[in-house]
Amino acid sequence: MGTATSFVPALRWTRLPDARLRGDVLDRDIAGCPPSFSVVSAAALCCLLLLLGFASGARAFPGSEEAFQEAQPGITYQAGTRLRIPDTDWSFVVPNGWKSNRSEDSPMPFVYSEPGKALGMVFPMVDATRDSIREQLSQPLSLLHGLSFVPSGTEVETAHTMGRSFQSEELVGRALAVFGPEQACVLYFLMGPADEASDYDATLERLAASTRFGTQNPNQASSAPSRSVEAEGDMVTIMAGTFLRGSLPGDGDPDEEPQRVLYLDGFRLDRQEVTNRRYRAFLQATGHRTPEHCCDPSYNLWNGYEIDASRLDHPVVNVDWHDAEAFCRWDGKRLPREAEWERAARGTHGRRFPWSDLWDRTRANGASYWANQDLLTVEAAKAWWAEEGAALLNQEEAHGLATLPEQALPLGATPEGLVHLAGNVWEWVADWYDPAYYAVAPERNPPGPASGEYKVLRGGSWLNHQAFLRGAVRDGSRPTMRNHGTGFRCAQDLTVTP
Repeated sequence: MGTATSFVPALRWTRLPDARLRGDVLDRDIAGCPPSFSVVSAAALCCLLLLLGFASGARAFPGSEEAFQEAQPGITYQAGTRLRIPDTDWSFVVPNGWKSNRSEDSPMPFVYSEPGKALGMVFPMVDATRDSIREQLSQPLSLLHGLSFVPSGTEVETAHTMGRSFQSEELVGRALAVFGPEQACVLYFLMGPADEASDYDATLERLAASTRFGTQNPNQASSAPSRSVEAEGDMVTIMAGTFLRGSLPGDGDPDEEPQRVLYLDGFRLDRQEVTNRRYRAFLQATGHRTPEHCCDPSYNLWNGYEIDASRLDHPVVNVDWHDAEAFCRWDGKRLPREAEWERAARGTHGRRFPWSDLWDRTRANGASYWANQDLLTVEAAKAWWAEEGAALLNQEEAHGLATLPEQALPLGATPEGLVHLAGNVWEWVADWYDPAYYAVAPERNPPGPASGEYKVLRGGSWLNHQAFLRGAVRDGSRPTMRNHGTGFRCAQDLTVTP
């Protein structure tokens, strides 16, 4: 395993002869590292781009996350297999649509897309700081003979990841660093044809979400006691100031009008939605009722106060407004006010989506993410779920819902690092819903209507078309409604000490 300082020579690989892109397949005429490769430590990474045809003669290992698999040379690992990264107790899951292999000469496995168009590498590092990784990702990379990648755009950072795009004359590259405890880091690098770039982003996000820094089987619940009051580092601080709320006529729904500049005091917001893991601690500590769907028990996920370990890091669902309020109060917090939620999702200038004004289906868990195509209308999204999407939801382990772990889709975060403010689950907020409230709300710290029939929901869910994933979209539901597309996150007043 390399150190952060060894990342430059490890990633700026010396020349690999006869490496070329031919048609849809990246051909390899060699299977080992060139003699001139620079190794900073005995466990530093070797640059290996293996002949993709090597997989055809290897034994196939069935995909499984039930236990770690050692990345043994000569074995092809299918999607869904959790592989241990050699010389570490870290691991990742081979993503859907990809396979993994390792040659006799390579200390590290690689991943490749099943059609053979893209190739990816895995780089474990120690002593990796954000500054050191940021510096490495800002410099050109020479990966193949006669092929150089240069950085494009700026780094995209969240609390746990750092990503960057790269470009060559013929290919694009995507890098994503996943940070673990004690300056541990795994960096994934994918490269291939530009027309598949959105798939590379989605694949990197799945790799990041599956990365584990430790030997614990991810399908086994942790036995460590936890009240799960998040440390301040797991909340994002939004400082006091003004922001643009709502939409102009014709740019959104009528209940988003008028667009106005409002002032908010500072506050903190949970970086991610409340997970089943956190909610389990609340249930076990308080004896609160178990999440249950209002109308269809087939959507229920809990057995008493336990839930399948594979869902511990997914957002809790089947909770109503009162459940959400009770959890936040137990956690020493409160539900966010609607104005606070919109400020967090849209920034000070009212951007359209949490990451920017431009839609990108790979950054939000919605209908287009699962369809792997931009579904152009709400009707098209409904039709997809009724046909192709139904097969996904009918899988036994799906239980009729398609949430993602909170670590997934890090590139969909806000600049401050808040994740899943678009899609995954609708989020309860404190306010009563009034479609006309924006016109009469006070300009400073609007508290929401004094009463109502419905409570506000924000953010959209995994089921929705992107029209409902805009940061300005408002919805409402009776506070007693519990369904499989609704969760929440908590907020906290910001106390400023002079």
